[in-house]
Amino acid sequence: MEISDSFKKIKIVRAYDEREFINLYRNKECLYVRANGNNDNDGLSEQTPFENLEWALNIAQKYNVYKIIVIGELDCKVLDNTRSTFTFAINPDFNNEILITGKQNAKEDEKAVLTTKDKNISVLNCYLNMDNYTMNNLTEGKIRFENIELKNGDIGLWIKGMTVILGNNAIISKNIIGVALDAYSTLILDGGIISNNDRAVNIGNSGTLSMLGGAIKNNGDSENDEGGVRIQQGGLFKMYDGLITENKVSGDGAGVYVEGIATFEINGGKITKNIANNAGGGVIVLSMGIFKQNGGLIIDNEAKIGKNKNIYIQNLAHAHFADPYYNDYIKSIS
Repeated sequence: MEISDSFKKIKIVRAYDEREFINLYRNKECLYVRANGNNDNDGLSEQTPFENLEWALNIAQKYNVYKIIVIGELDCKVLDNTRSTFTFAINPDFNNEILITGKQNAKEDEKAVLTTKDKNISVLNCYLNMDNYTMNNLTEGKIRFENIELKNGDIGLWIKGMTVILGNNAIISKNIIGVALDAYSTLILDGGIISNNDRAVNIGNSGTLSMLGGAIKNNGDSENDEGGVRIQQGGLFKMYDGLITENKVSGDGAGVYVEGIATFEINGGKITKNIANNAGGGVIVLSMGIFKQNGGLIIDNEAKIGKNKNIYIQNLAHAHFADPYYNDYIKSIS
């Protein structure tokens, strides 16, 4: 693909002049990336796309371009005989939101996909570009995904110290773990779908999942102990809307599994038709875990242990229900 003249002039002839780059990208709406692109392009059209998504993200942050359009499938490249994960580093001083999206109504060969042929690596790591993470030094910067699929990795999306939003038609599928939340990270599920992974979401190390819509479905199977959402190590899951359904485990907690000092709060949405071979088809809360139900529905789940197939509350776990009668009822039959 031919290098765009405007970018060639800047990069080769006057690359020392940062003002040329500022002028080139000023007030531009979006950048383009596709597998047969070229990082010597300007990335400003479908005819002159970048090849590398990380390169496009760096340009977007530096020159305030807030949308990146991915065309077709991008595979993690082989570097020095090893596979390299897509890695997005957000700078601590970046406080805006970048949308990474495929084309709407794209033809089959132009649908946006991030993938790897090696199940031993993550497809995408998103992290805050600093050494030490605390609650006080996290950036307001966010990445939103729409119309794109992340698939076939050890972890589909690994987030550390920043916020990622899965919007409309963002799909995480066919990974060992769909999403891993680490180090004060936040995932906002806002219309996206996490499906057909061994485990949908793992929340640890003070990570937070906020579910505003979308679905977590068809994860796990009756042969493994993975399934839907697992919360541990200070993790927090707040569910406001959406659907958790048809997840399966060979053990406990097919829909939501709360372990140790961790919290699940459901305010809306529905958890239904999940199947556990042991206890807690919908939700299980182990000792020291915290569960609050202020709204939403947890119904029609299946489990082989416990009188209540939907919710299992272990001794020393903390549970609160908006309806006091229901609070006493659950404790009596778990």
